[in-house]
Amino acid sequence: MLPREARRLPPSKNLTDTLTYNLAGQLLTEAFSGGPLNGLSVTNGYDNCLCRTQLSLLSPSSQLLASAAYGYAAASRLSTVSDGNGPLTH
Repeated sequence: MLPREARRLPPSKNLTDTLTYNLAGQLLTEAFSGGPLNGLSVTNGYDNCLCRTQLSLLSPSSQLLASAAYGYAAASRLSTVSDGNGPLTH
């Protein structure tokens, strides 16, 4: 995991966005502090082929607010996306 980077949005937004990447440069986590997104975070999971397998939105107390799971067919082609209401197939 690479060091976190913080980017400051314009002062009027009063929001700091902290990012964490894996060694392949893919976004692992994004955490917000200040502003209307204060305490929310997004996490991403990847498989051995570096395809995103999951995305989660977490509350300030780390409760799951929303999620999506991704499935892949041959040649790492996206085939399904599921959000808890059932899969969508491509």
